[in-house]
Amino acid sequence: MGLERRHKPHQETYVARARQDWNMRNERPAAARMGGATGGAQSVQLVTAADLQRARTVDPTAMLEAHGFAVRMGTARRGSDEIRFDQHNDGHYVACGKGGRGDGIGDNIALVRYLTGCGFREAVEELLGSLGNTWVWPAGTAQRHPALPVRMPRFVDSARTDGREYLRCRGITTETLDEAEAQGMLGYAGPWKEWPGGVLFVGRDAGARPRSITKRLLQRYVDAEGEVWTKRDLTGSDKRYPPLLRGLADDVWLVEGGVDALALRELQRRAGHASSTVVVTGGASVLVWKDNESVRALLRAARTVVVARDWEGSPEKQANTDAGHTAQEEVVREILEPGVDVRTWWPPKGVKDLAALNEFGGAL
Repeated sequence: MGLERRHKPHQETYVARARQDWNMRNERPAAARMGGATGGAQSVQLVTAADLQRARTVDPTAMLEAHGFAVRMGTARRGSDEIRFDQHNDGHYVACGKGGRGDGIGDNIALVRYLTGCGFREAVEELLGSLGNTWVWPAGTAQRHPALPVRMPRFVDSARTDGREYLRCRGITTETLDEAEAQGMLGYAGPWKEWPGGVLFVGRDAGARPRSITKRLLQRYVDAEGEVWTKRDLTGSDKRYPPLLRGLADDVWLVEGGVDALALRELQRRAGHASSTVVVTGGASVLVWKDNESVRALLRAARTVVVARDWEGSPEKQANTDAGHTAQEEVVREILEPGVDVRTWWPPKGVKDLAALNEFGGAL
């Protein structure tokens, strides 16, 4: 599919930051090889140039299948998630997302980090298994290699005005918008290069720092190759940190998208129900949130957990989405104590999801 000719926004920024991250990680190993290590050192494995070459040229099919994707002819699908990959003339594989999976991803190592949120070394090890070489870290040297952090786009007043108008047109009231903004779950971004502006759904860590950001575009964007984009994950997003709209601690819903979360708030308010806590998983088959202890604790505190389902436009896509939601329900049951009520919610036939139900003025 000629990915070497593709150009996606943020790609130069991603590559530059990845190179900087790599240089920082390998600066100390180079010094240790030239000058030797001092007493009290610890032996750890070194990612060599040969390891990097092998990691970037290994066929990612087996790794993607291990993460629940069905792979066929360079396209990997898991529920509503889709990833495309191609091998360049130099043997390196490069992947990109499609639709809800965001912008250009990068090489195999970036692909593993994109799927799991792990560090650089861990991604290489997943692709190749244990590494064959060691070197000596001087005592006190930090060994953790942080992932590239996601950054909130620069705030623009007009972006907030446009974003709130877009959500009001989708049936979201000012009361709900104010609540979501106050909780730090909702933000806004203006146009960037050829990309339209959008509303941001933000997942945060225990220190309230942004860790994942999904941008819902205010209008569809068609790129130079004819691909249609409605949302994208900003570079550096870690899906282990889902956006949360907090409400009752003992009643938790899992929904796919941020607009679904806001719509549920509206539907419950109209019905006279108390507001539930909502976890925005980011997709039918996204499961990495289960590795976040804060999310696990939130689920364990609940007496009722509801997984919201969607109706899709084709039997094949419906089967994939159903399989992903079923896997989410199984994960929830594994986390919860026996006896906790785990329910499935379906929209009426002909209505895709919670967001559409709210737009149509429906009821839970």
